[in-house]
Amino acid sequence: MSFEQLYYDNNTDRYQLTQKKKFGESSTTQTLNTYDSQQLIQILEFSWDMTYGAKGEHRSTRTGGKISRKNLNKFGDVIIGKLGELAFYNIFKQRPLIKEISPLDFECYGLTMWDDADFTIRNIYNHTFQIAVKTTKHIGNLLLLETDDWIIQNGKAIYVPNQQSNNVGHFDYLFFARVKSEINLLIQNDVYNNYSDSELKSYFFRSIKEMKISTEVVGYISNQDLVYIIENKYILPQGSLFGAIIQGMDASNYYVQSGCLRQIKK
Repeated sequence: MSFEQLYYDNNTDRYQLTQKKKFGESSTTQTLNTYDSQQLIQILEFSWDMTYGAKGEHRSTRTGGKISRKNLNKFGDVIIGKLGELAFYNIFKQRPLIKEISPLDFECYGLTMWDDADFTIRNIYNHTFQIAVKTTKHIGNLLLLETDDWIIQNGKAIYVPNQQSNNVGHFDYLFFARVKSEINLLIQNDVYNNYSDSELKSYFFRSIKEMKISTEVVGYISNQDLVYIIENKYILPQGSLFGAIIQGMDASNYYVQSGCLRQIKK
């Protein structure tokens, strides 16, 4: 497998993509029937409970980051993340080689449990794999992993927060998903200060159920791929500028370009 570094443009002091995959080019692209989707309702309820509902806990800052996210931003991020997991689940539950896949987890946990594995998969040969799904907006082309969250231990890439939970922090595969929707535009609206929580919840749920939402699972990397990425310092430094983004990176991240990911076989 070949991974390419981002190109650094000395004239603009920006990092630029060299290998990207546009949204919709993947065979896994699908449109969610939002209005009648019980799965979407579960995602919305879970996202509300993990933020405004205060039934669980979600990180306010990225590891090594400085920007603190408000409930509104966290609410949108949790929805996007769960939609990516839903996309993965809907694809892999139909795979003939998959004997068993854990369901989407809608339990509200604290921080260390929240960062546990997204899925456990068992194939027809009874091999078990721990899966993480990382999700971003449809325009995103980088699988990003905060550098302070990862170490190499005994030849494996280990997710540090999980070492404090029952999970030892090892993922066999990390998948990259994208979501195309107007959710981020909705939460960027700055007119919600006078809404009560019940009014806000009703408005958000109704608005999102009326949206067109498309998802795709772009590709994946193995744990050994991540070891290579870490050892060879595929890093976007904190404060660096990438593409046309105005704001510098909030935290230092390892990265894999979308065009360099391993492809999901049909």
